[in-house]
Order: sequence, then structure tokens, then C-alpha cells
Amino acid sequence: MRQPASNLLAALLLACLLAFSALPEAHAQSRTEEAKDRLDGRSDEPPVVRAARIFLHIGIDVMPTFFYFQPLHPDEPALSYNRYPYQNPYYSGIRNFQEESNRRGLWDVQATFSLPQTSWAMQQASAQVKRNIRYWSLIAGYEYLKEPGAPYPIHQSEFLFERKFRFLPQGDGGFQFGLRTLHLDGDVYAGPDLGVNLEIYPWRPFSLAYNASWTYTTYADVINQQLDLGIHVDATRFFFRYRWLDIGGVKFGTFTAGAGFYF
Repeated sequence: MRQPASNLLAALLLACLLAFSALPEAHAQSRTEEAKDRLDGRSDEPPVVRAARIFLHIGIDVMPTFFYFQPLHPDEPALSYNRYPYQNPYYSGIRNFQEESNRRGLWDVQATFSLPQTSWAMQQASAQVKRNIRYWSLIAGYEYLKEPGAPYPIHQSEFLFERKFRFLPQGDGGFQFGLRTLHLDGDVYAGPDLGVNLEIYPWRPFSLAYNASWTYTTYADVINQQLDLGIHVDATRFFFRYRWLDIGGVKFGTFTAGAGFYF
């Protein structure tokens, strides 16, 4: 009787060994590949949940654009720009409401690069060009993200308009809308993008900035967020940034550093 029992125990041990040996293979998929699955629609999220999220984001991101755009008084000067932050003692940000100022536009160019890599941090590089023209901005940007162990990177491109809204004299802000595209493993996913950008200049030479955007694609939402600590030296700035990226519930994050200039 002992022989069948020992055979059964050996069979159970072998089955457990095979099961555990299969676990690394089952979880070997990178987050980048999982994010691509979400973009391709391989997700169990009900359509009604997607629809509810769309309306929620539209309410949060679009409805405020009907407010905050009117002058505080009829004879208020039109928005113009300082050549760089902290140039003007009364308006330490880039915007300016002084009558004698006549700078109608401002270029803002920036680039970021990865900090020293760890097993957690992603490789990252990006470039963005922003043209401010009175109460509007035109934005074009590109970003490269590579997760350690992933077989391919994530490429993002953005083409946005920004509508400035009333904000602190020491700050800048606007609502953004346009198009964002993602490229993963040769496939392209595109959708409308809505977001908000806020930047505050609390004391020389520092600034704090927050940017968040939501992109709708056919099967998954894409949420980008970033928080910057900037250091300004005349028309040049250096900054440290923390980046969040959420693709259909698959989350990424990384620290980066960068530089930019105004002209």
C-alpha cells in the first residue's frame, strides 16, 4: 500500500514543480507588452465603463474652458509676455498684463534626458516646441520611453493647441486639446487629447509646473502626467521631472532631467 501512496506523492510534487516552473513564463510579459494588449482591445473592461470615463473626462477637461477667459475689467491690457521668468518684478512668470509691454509672442523649447538608470527607471528622451501667441499656444512634442526588459519602446507624439486662462501674475496656465499618437512595435494608436498645464514661479529662481493630459483611443485611455522643479537663469532653465504614464491601467514612471530656453 505504501508504493501507490509514494507514487501519488511523487506525482503531486512533480505537478507542483511544473506549475511553479511555468510561473515565470506566465509573468514574463513586460508592462510595455501588456499596455499594447490594452491598446489592441485585449481587455475585459465593459464598453459602458469606457463610455462613462469618456464623459467624465470631457466634463473635467472641457467644461472649464467656458470660464476664466474674460478680462477682469474692460480696459485691462491684452496678455503679452516677458522675455523670460523673473525679468519683471511684478509679473515673475512669463505672462504680463502691463500696458507698455508689446511682446505678443514667445518661443519655449525644451528637451529631457534620462537620469542614471536603475532597475526601476525607464529610459526617456523628449523634445517639445511651444509657441505662445497672446492667449493661445501651439505645441509639438515627441517622447521616447523604454522599459527595462521590454522588447520594444513606447513612442509618443503630440500636436496640441493651448488656450490660456486667467491665473496668478506669478503663474501661467492653459487648457490643451489636440491629437496624440503612440507607436508600439510598429503599430500606431491615435486619439484626441485633452489636458491642463499649470506653472507657478513662487520665488527666484525656482518654478513648479504640473501637466496632465488624457487621450482617448479605441480600446484604452492614455493618461500622461508630469511634475517639474525648474531653476531659471535668465532665458535658460534647467529642471528635474517626474513622469507618470498610464496606458489602459498599465502604469509607468521615471525621473528625468532637462533644459530649455525662451526666445
